[in-house]
Amino acid sequence: MATKVQKEKVVQDLKENFAKSALAVVTDYRGLSMTEMTELRKRLYKIKADYKVAKNTLIKIATKDTPFSGLESLLEGPSAVLLSSGDPSESTKTIVEFFKEIEKGDLKGGFYDGKLLSKEELKVLATLPSKEVLLGQIAGLLTANVGSIAGCLESLIRDIALLAEEVAKKNAAGTPAVAAAAVETPAVAAAAVETPAVAAAVETPAAETAAVEPEKPAQ
Repeated sequence: MATKVQKEKVVQDLKENFAKSALAVVTDYRGLSMTEMTELRKRLYKIKADYKVAKNTLIKIATKDTPFSGLESLLEGPSAVLLSSGDPSESTKTIVEFFKEIEKGDLKGGFYDGKLLSKEELKVLATLPSKEVLLGQIAGLLTANVGSIAGCLESLIRDIALLAEEVAKKNAAGTPAVAAAAVETPAVAAAAVETPAVAAAVETPAAETAAVEPEKPAQ
């Protein structure tokens, strides 16, 4: 029979574990051997969780005046508590799968995020992706979006470069012709201006000779 000191030690240990836990799952551990409990604890330890077996009265004392005090309604019959400071869905999934694997044990209910959870709600929690998986999925989406944006920017830069190259080629091909036309235009204009004067200069002497010389009288 446990002494008062031993009970106080169990209560203190439970209080410390509840204080650092975000999730608590009350289970019925009947039928589990010591070997199976040890194996379950090993699996839970890897994901920052533990499995505590204690009398209901001691668990009630440990949770009194704490957010986990609502667990009192679940403490009937032999009880063991899963306490997790790690990922809640992963911890719940581990114990659900372990009970299914050995075909022993059962969930009574639990407490998470300020809410008392039923057995059915815990099973739903066990099906949710773990935090690491969710972060991986988000990272994948972000990487895909960044890659898509980078691809669009690269395509846009390439199109701008090609357009600039085409404009440069057209400018290089058009400049000499424009310059030549600019040089030739004054000469053409000058020729156009000078033509009437030349024609007048050629025609004027003939006209003036005819007008000045009188006809000689017949002899």
